[in-house]
Amino acid sequence: MSTLRLITGGIGTGKSLWTVDQLFQLKDKEPDRKVYTDITGIQHTGIISVPADFDWRDAENNSLIVFDEVQYKELFSRHNSKRDQQILDLTTIRKRGIELWVITQRARFLNADVLGLVNEHVHLEKKAKKASKVFIFQEAETTITQKKKMFAFKKYVYQYPEHLYGFYESIKEDAKHHTRSWVHQGIILVLITMAIALIGIGITVYKGYMSSDLAKQQQAAAETAKPSETQNAAQPTQGTTSTQQSSSNSVEKISYNPNRPYQFDYEFQYEVKDKPQLAGCIIFKNECTCYTQQATKLEMTQKDCKRYMSGDRPFNAFRQPSMQQQYQQQQQQQYQQQYPPSDPQKFDAEYAAKVQQAKQQGLI
Repeated sequence: MSTLRLITGGIGTGKSLWTVDQLFQLKDKEPDRKVYTDITGIQHTGIISVPADFDWRDAENNSLIVFDEVQYKELFSRHNSKRDQQILDLTTIRKRGIELWVITQRARFLNADVLGLVNEHVHLEKKAKKASKVFIFQEAETTITQKKKMFAFKKYVYQYPEHLYGFYESIKEDAKHHTRSWVHQGIILVLITMAIALIGIGITVYKGYMSSDLAKQQQAAAETAKPSETQNAAQPTQGTTSTQQSSSNSVEKISYNPNRPYQFDYEFQYEVKDKPQLAGCIIFKNECTCYTQQATKLEMTQKDCKRYMSGDRPFNAFRQPSMQQQYQQQQQQQYQQQYPPSDPQKFDAEYAAKVQQAKQQGLI
């Protein structure tokens, strides 16, 4: 397919270098194809150098023609208002199998007739000292925005082949150029800010660590002094009083570090609230098993377990008196206090009446 390729890019983006690289690759693949170019100082035995006013129509069929700085050619410039026959004949370039590559800085430097025939637009942007980003579009783009770059037909990073610098003349030997810095100042500011923040965090962590060590030392010193102070302050006089005082004066200790608020070291002493007691047994598949009041299995022999199931209950020293027994004891104590043993008949009669009344009320 015949191509009218437009190659654009700012100053120093590597337009000519990229073009020379493409030409050398083409000659390696098609050594017999004729190539005409006006790139200054091109050095290749298979590429023909032509003057700036070369008429592309004089080239052989199936050849390639490359025009550099095409904005200076009057017939291609946007400032040319007349429709020259050479430009009109570009519409028939495909019939002869000729390809035309034109190099300029901006697409808008060319006239509308030329731009309308472009079917491949290669745009280069400088991204590093020795590299450019290449965007390829399928038609001429006069305004290349970030959105258009995103949807480019093809894009890649082009690393400059420095060995090709000597095969063409890019700049004059006595020309002086200022070296451009490719270090982004915004990135430098971000890195400096991050460094300052990291230093501040390091200082804060170090201070917290030192304060934590100091707190631990103070706590250790206080714990060392507490036993002697406690012994001098609380001397028990009786066994029961001593137990109560040590219980009331005891301090529950917690090791706490503010730098690690979720890590606690508890030193608590818990009081026993309940004791295991035999609550019942069950026989299932000829195996007898006994449990505590909290449904904990007891390691009891089969003999004792079956003895329990036979109705022989052991005495329970932990069992509390029932409400009926407590009521009877209270009533008996009250009557004994009200009616001393000196009048046993009156006491028996009154007591019998109270017992009968309690039975009627269902208390006993």
